[in-house]
Amino acid sequence: MGRVKSRQEAAHKRAQREDNIRKAIKAIKTMKKDGKPYMTIRDASTTFGIPFSTLCGRLKGAKPHFLAYQAQ
Repeated sequence: MGRVKSRQEAAHKRAQREDNIRKAIKAIKTMKKDGKPYMTIRDASTTFGIPFSTLCGRLKGAKPHFLAYQAQ
């Protein structure tokens, strides 16, 4: 039988994933001296282990799940 993750472990993993998303977005928005992006969305997706569609959505203004449904 597998071990059930504790709430602390799950919260830590979510926080780490959000941190990786923020780092990926920062890398995408950072420009080189020649005016080109430091990293493309696809490259950032691969480097930080975040799905391409998640990064596209966040760049377009989508909120994280825990913020979007906070009022419910």
